[in-house]
Amino acid sequence: GVFKPKMGKTFSKLQELNISAFARRLGISQPLIAAYIKGSKIPSESRKKEIEKELHRIGKELLEVSL
Repeated sequence: GVFKPKMGKTFSKLQELNISAFARRLGISQPLIAAYIKGSKIPSESRKKEIEKELHRIGKELLEVSL
């Protein structure tokens, strides 16, 4: 099969997540985060941690929702 980077797999599972808005939250460009997701660019370990931390932050925000 075609290699799909771990980040690509994560974001394909989270299709509800707007990549442009996520990039803005991180303060990076949408094309850069798209390249990370596609696997054409590899993020540094520190950038991976930033992305992971922001995904966890979004998860916590969702858990705090009360309707």
